[in-house]
Amino acid sequence: MSGPANNTKIKSLGKLQRYGNPTWFVTKQRQVRLANRTTAKYAYVTSANNRVKGWVKTGSIKKSTRSFTNLYNVAKSKLGHRYVYGAVGPNTFDCSGYTKYVFKQAAQTNLPRVAQAQYRQYRKISKQRAQKGDLVFFGSNTGSISHVGIYVGGGKMIDAQDNGVKNEKIYVPWWHAVGYCRPVNFGA
Repeated sequence: MSGPANNTKIKSLGKLQRYGNPTWFVTKQRQVRLANRTTAKYAYVTSANNRVKGWVKTGSIKKSTRSFTNLYNVAKSKLGHRYVYGAVGPNTFDCSGYTKYVFKQAAQTNLPRVAQAQYRQYRKISKQRAQKGDLVFFGSNTGSISHVGIYVGGGKMIDAQDNGVKNEKIYVPWWHAVGYCRPVNFGA
């Protein structure tokens, strides 16, 4: 789309369906007067990985039901459940089995099975930019990750560890946080 709202040129480059079902973010909207003197509303969208962007009619967009609130409610519902190495739920979990289960149930996002693979798969976030719903990783370094939890704000996380699923502080002597990543941008 180019030109002012009263003299806009629109060129079709493709359909959103060809990109599968990624998360799209609307960054601006525009109303355009068409040649037949009707108006149409358009939204500028970008894919979560910023590889695809462009204008689409607003009628082809629906608001996501994925939210941090949904994720947090699913995560909290498992507080107190037992830790079992290799378990992926719904009643027992290991750390990455827990994050995989919560993201699948609450955000329809299929995380890799182990913590190291979860860290490798998604965009890295600095500690200062961490948002609720990001994953926080622990280990001796980013090449040797041994634990993962879900950041819930205020320096806390919910995770599955030896004492079961707990809400606990991230920065304590027995954990060494080495990185954050963002599988879903709940803040957008």
